[in-house]
Amino acid sequence: MTTAPTVITPPVSPAMRAARSVVWTLLASSLLIKAAGFAWDFLGYYVADGLGYGTTAAGAALTAFGLGWCAGLASAGALTDRLGQRVGLSLVMALSSLACFALAIAESFPALLLVSFFLGMTMEIHRPAVSAQINATIDSEAGRTRAQSWGVHECL
Repeated sequence: MTTAPTVITPPVSPAMRAARSVVWTLLASSLLIKAAGFAWDFLGYYVADGLGYGTTAAGAALTAFGLGWCAGLASAGALTDRLGQRVGLSLVMALSSLACFALAIAESFPALLLVSFFLGMTMEIHRPAVSAQINATIDSEAGRTRAQSWGVHECL
């Protein structure tokens, strides 16, 4: 009679449990932001058909979104460094949700362009804060690499 081999797992320390909890909370909230922020995918349709502005206006709104995206990514790291990971993350998630709400109520074309820029600026701005918090929470290089790979590919 054969017996199955016994697998011995190392004990999980309270610090490791806390790190896992922080990382999973950050990744879950990032996934929620991405799931709720899918509105920009339909921005062109919304401007052209939903509001009746046509394809030229839709192109302008998407261009404003792209310019905002570039500006947001360029400033996100500086914001995180200045305010800290937790405050920065809380602030940018609140700004991102406000941008999605503003998109729903903006009707005039100038307001739509401004909201599109703001939406683009806040859509990916949470990434540096999440990465910084993961790096501050996990001690080992291998653990940080594994957690960052989850963070980078959470929605791909």
